[in-house]
Amino acid sequence: MVGTPDDDRVAAVCEPVFGDTPAPAAKEFVHELDEADNLLLRIALALLSEPELIVVDDIDSLYDTDGRRRVWEALHGLTDQGLTVIVAAASASELSRLGWAQLPNHINLSANH
Repeated sequence: MVGTPDDDRVAAVCEPVFGDTPAPAAKEFVHELDEADNLLLRIALALLSEPELIVVDDIDSLYDTDGRRRVWEALHGLTDQGLTVIVAAASASELSRLGWAQLPNHINLSANH
């Protein structure tokens, strides 16, 4: 039988994604987390399987701008660690959060491609 992890174990699992943001408590209910922390927790749990790539869909569905910024920062941190991250967004304006001075040549934002 698998027991509930303690706060230290949860913090260790979440640290690569949450960074300096406090991780949820071990006995905190997932539905009590704000939407950004909920997504960050799901990403942290996905990393337990040591993937080479993760996909985050509809990042712009996070309503809170600060929360979306925290998720982008976490994803940038994961790419700095060598993980490939693919992010989908419904809005092309969300690409401005990537921090690129200009878009790569292979990205075409026009509807007529």
